Amino acid sequence: MCSSDLPGEVLGMRWEHLDGRVWRLPDAKSGGRSVYLGEPAAKVLAGLPRLDRFVFPGATRGRALASMRSLWDRVAARADLPASLRLYDATRHTFASAALELGIPLERVKVLVGHAASGDVTARYTHLKTETYLADADRVSAHLWDALQLEAPESSNVRAFPTMTHDGEPEPSAKLSRLA
Repeated sequence: MCSSDLPGEVLGMRWEHLDGRVWRLPDAKSGGRSVYLGEPAAKVLAGLPRLDRFVFPGATRGRALASMRSLWDRVAARADLPASLRLYDATRHTFASAALELGIPLERVKVLVGHAASGDVTARYTHLKTETYLADADRVSAHLWDALQLEAPESSNVRAFPTMTHDGEPEPSAKLSRLA
């Protein structure tokens, strides 16, 4: 929720492509690109165990998690969201809309969501520092984190997912929980 990436890109995320708070996505839809991670998203990733080369490993070693569909279906049902709402809508659209509402200029929002900046002369000859995009990602990520009413992780010993019951459902009052 705190980034603007396509669910399929996230599933294929590899540890070696993370460079601090910049995710170097080598095989994006239109070629390689940099993904700027807000502080809350970066802290959640830092708290995940490195079990495989994939950040979100699948059941078979060396393979990425194949889908988030069943998780999304449970979340959407529990939150009483419309059946037509896709995970893609809930993440990318929400991130981009929040960025604009926070006053981040459209050209920078385009970069944050991985779209090409417009082809005008200004866009062609201006280049912003990584720090500018990280600051923008911080603002949006923190805003979304607050909207979800989650505590921002303070250290890397954070469990990024709610506690699950024995039948695979999230605990009703689940928030981020500290690992022992």
